[in-house]
Amino acid sequence: MAVSEVYKYIQQLQLTNDINYRNSKDGDFEASFETSSGTFRGTGKSKKSAKEDLCTKLLPHLKSLPNNSDRIEIRLHEFESLVNDSFFKSILQFICTYFHWNLTYISKGDVYENSYHITCDIKRKSSKDTNPPDVKDMKVICINKTDGKNQISRDICLKYFRNCNQKFILRLMKNQLYEYINKYYEESLINCTIHELMEGQKTFKCTYKFSNLIAEGIDTNKKDAEGRAALNMLKLLKKNNILKVQNQVVENIKVTNNIIEDIFCKEYENNNEIDNKLVEQIFIFGDDVYINNLRREQCENFNIIFTCDYIFSDKDNSSRYKRKSFGIGKTIEMAMKECYDNINTAINMKMG
Repeated sequence: MAVSEVYKYIQQLQLTNDINYRNSKDGDFEASFETSSGTFRGTGKSKKSAKEDLCTKLLPHLKSLPNNSDRIEIRLHEFESLVNDSFFKSILQFICTYFHWNLTYISKGDVYENSYHITCDIKRKSSKDTNPPDVKDMKVICINKTDGKNQISRDICLKYFRNCNQKFILRLMKNQLYEYINKYYEESLINCTIHELMEGQKTFKCTYKFSNLIAEGIDTNKKDAEGRAALNMLKLLKKNNILKVQNQVVENIKVTNNIIEDIFCKEYENNNEIDNKLVEQIFIFGDDVYINNLRREQCENFNIIFTCDYIFSDKDNSSRYKRKSFGIGKTIEMAMKECYDNINTAINMKMG
């Protein structure tokens, strides 16, 4: 199984190296394969068993390499939905540092239009350095300097660096993940472990654990293994729609408001009453948790959103926290139950 997988990856990655064989001192066979990260070896009583041993060790390394058939431009667009607005600026700065280029952003204010014209200049530091692309003609007009720098960085990356080694991207993914976690949760909630898969072969496996989610990354470099695992965890957080929990823990209430606005919610005068008996039946808490500011909204897709504020104390009652929660359902009862579950989840994560 490992042998056929290895040959598949060798073909996909367009590697020209062959598996070499020789007799070891003890009479066994040794199979070897040269890579840029070193030589992988396998041993066995026959060439077949030596090849199988080699491929078992080689496969994780080949899986960690970027596939040449993948278009980095598509990958960059995919990353854009996972990361913050400054991601492409960070990538561009990383690339310029790697190639020893000077990166300069130029902003000119337009008093009449109340906007900024943002351009960028990339120059090599010495005549020995690689020539950078000419980006002087690229321009962005915006009302905010920071947004303009982020936008022009994105345009430059997608135009000139779409075939760049994805290691540039992987090295930034750990920071992106921790920014995401710190924004909506707490850094202490995520656990990271790294270990060497095969001693002496320099292949590392990184594992991130967050709640019931587990993401792994494998690479011949520790930092890149961590980056791959961080990227996979970001994808899992998006895929599992953790937004329902995010809004309970996040301090910034704008997140909840944006969600409500995006699904075109409307408040109907004749259908916004709250049944207090139903609230008492569903929202059963201890003395350290209580809710207020109850609100019911009807959406154009006929779903109901129930929102409320909740206040709770920490374990030793030394601090009190106020958060906003919501639930969505076909009926008000379903929406309340989801809201109740979200509150419990958020408090349990906060209290550990």
